[in-house]
Amino acid sequence: GGEDIEYSEMFSIYGNWEGNVEYQEFFGDGVFQESYFTKVTIGRNVKRIGRKAFSGSPNIREVDIQGPVEVLKISAFNGCSSLQKIVLPDGLKEIEPRVFSGCRNIQTLHIPSSVERLWENIAPDCGGHLIVDRDILGPSEWPNVDHGQYGYYAMQYRSGNTGPFAGAAFTKITLGDNVKQIGKFAFAENYSL
Repeated sequence: GGEDIEYSEMFSIYGNWEGNVEYQEFFGDGVFQESYFTKVTIGRNVKRIGRKAFSGSPNIREVDIQGPVEVLKISAFNGCSSLQKIVLPDGLKEIEPRVFSGCRNIQTLHIPSSVERLWENIAPDCGGHLIVDRDILGPSEWPNVDHGQYGYYAMQYRSGNTGPFAGAAFTKITLGDNVKQIGKFAFAENYSL
C-alpha cells in the first residue's frame, strides 16, 4: 500500500526563492520521482512544482495544491497513471510540456483562466473531461512574447506543428466563456472525441 504525504513545511523552505534562482535546482527537480505516495498535498508557499517532481509515481491518486503555484515544470506528473483528481489553482500562469503525460485516469482537468502560457503536448494520453477557461494557443502563437527568452523549450516548440492538447485522449471538452481563440493543432491527434 501507498502512503499519503503532506510536505508543505519542506516546500515552504524552498518555495520562496526570488530573483533568477530556479526552484527545481534546489528541491523540485525529480524530488519524489518514482515514489509510491497515494495522496500529495502541496503547501501554501509553493510557487513552482519542479521538473519531473512526481514523474513515474504510479500510485498517486490525488494532488491537493493549496498554494499559489504559478508554474508546473516539464513532466511534473508524467506517468502518474493512477492520478484521478488534481485541482489547478487560480493564479497558475504556466504549464510546460508533458506535465500530465500518461495520466490516463484524470477525471477532470480544469485549466484556469489565469494561465498565460500553455506549452505544446501538456497532456498526451490524458483522458477524461477537459475544461478550458482561456485561449488555447501554443508558443508559436503567443502574442507579444520574445520566444528567445524561453531558451530550449522555445527552440523545440516554436515550429507550431503541435498544440497544447495534441495527442490527448479526452472524451469530453468544455470551453469556457473566456475562450476566444483556438490555435492550430490545439487538439491534434485527439482521437477519443
